[in-house]
Amino acid sequence: MSVGFVNASVYGVTLTDEIPSGTRIDNIPLNTSMTSFAKITGQYSGTTQVINIPFPYWELVYTVDPVEMTKPGSVTVTPTRGSGVAAGAGIQGSYSSALPEFTIQVMDANDPNRVVRTITPPGGIDVNLWKGVKATINPEFKSGRKTTDTDTIYTDPRPWTEKFFEGQRSYYFIINSLRIKSYSIDIRVPTRYIGTV
Repeated sequence: MSVGFVNASVYGVTLTDEIPSGTRIDNIPLNTSMTSFAKITGQYSGTTQVINIPFPYWELVYTVDPVEMTKPGSVTVTPTRGSGVAAGAGIQGSYSSALPEFTIQVMDANDPNRVVRTITPPGGIDVNLWKGVKATINPEFKSGRKTTDTDTIYTDPRPWTEKFFEGQRSYYFIINSLRIKSYSIDIRVPTRYIGTV
């Protein structure tokens, strides 16, 4: 569809009129602070009660503290022949502990078949990485020089934040926790919303 021009007088507009001045825009910055609305803490898996969030925007801020893991090890098995003489070839293997896991399913309380979002820590749960324990890395050459441990920066990503642009609903949360010492979930809403409902 092509939109054409018409005579401005059709709308009662005179193009020689002065442009009306607009309203003044205040220079006051918008309050972007967040206030805790509800908290969930625990260690084990479970399902929460229904929480009504009457605001159009909210954030789910969460953190986990995994169980300290034992260091992976290895075992060597050397079979023997008859009178205790070791065979020429040994069998080698390794063992390691399982990694911690954590997920939050945000469920719509009005439609229990609707999963709003499934949340897992991005990058997984690696406490050694967060603490700055450097793993053995293969040296690489960058710009003609060999990389060193100082080339890699390790930071703790906790807490994680999930933003929800759908609100004014009731939700419940299904939490799956495996090898987690503790977790904390904070439902936050913009401070400017408090007292408006």
